[in-house]
Amino acid sequence: MTTDAFQRLYAARPFHPFFISLADGRSLRVRHPEIVTFSRGGLIAYVENDERMVEVVDLLLVVSLRPMAGRAITR
Repeated sequence: MTTDAFQRLYAARPFHPFFISLADGRSLRVRHPEIVTFSRGGLIAYVENDERMVEVVDLLLVVSLRPMAGRAITR
């Protein structure tokens, strides 16, 4: 997965919620773009999880992006 693919999905308008699957087996929900911010270089994302805690995500360890609720992710 490339960081560009994540950035494109995050910046899509209208925004479509998606799951981030990580190399360690965790999965995070991105229900709204306001719960994600990025490091200055863009390789780290800070994602608010369901418990309202911030997860630090190395975007190079994202293995897949999946749509929520049957929405298709287009390239």
